[in-house]
Amino acid sequence: MKDSSIRSFGQWVTQHQWDDVTAEQGTQNKTTAFYRTLQQSIATHFPLKSVRIQVRDKPWISPCKGKSRQRAFNQQKWEDWRKLRNKIQREIKTVKNQFYNTKVRKLKRENPRAWFKELNVLTGSQRKEMTVREEGEDPVDHQGIANKINDTLTNITT
Repeated sequence: MKDSSIRSFGQWVTQHQWDDVTAEQGTQNKTTAFYRTLQQSIATHFPLKSVRIQVRDKPWISPCKGKSRQRAFNQQKWEDWRKLRNKIQREIKTVKNQFYNTKVRKLKRENPRAWFKELNVLTGSQRKEMTVREEGEDPVDHQGIANKINDTLTNITT
C-alpha cells in the first residue's frame, strides 16, 4: 500500500460524516451501512492490483535430471533412484561452487548492492511485515492497538 493511499484513507475516516450509518434503525442495519460505506472507501483508496508471482529456481538446478530421478522413485526403481540422487547431489555441489566463483564472488567485490539483492533472491528473503503504530500504545500490544482503533471508530459513529 502506498503511504499516500494510507494517508488519504486516514483523512477520509476522520473527516467522513457518518450520517448514513447513524440514520439507520437497528443494529443490523447500522452494521450493514457501516461495512458498505467502509468497503466502498477501501475500494476507492486501495484499488485491487493484479500481481503475477514468478517462482525463480536456483540457477544451478537442472529440471531434466530431477524428473528422471523422480520417475525412478515413482516406479520404485530404488537402485536407479539412489544412483540418480547421488549423481544429482554431486552435480549440484559442483555447479553451486562454479556459480559462486563466477557470479557471487565478483558481485561481492565489485557491486555489494547487487550481491545483496542476489543473496535475497537466492535465499527467498522477504520484506518485514508492516506494523501499525498507535500513539500511547506499545507496538507489540496488538490487542491494545485494536481497542484504541475500535474506540476511535466508535466515537466517530456516536
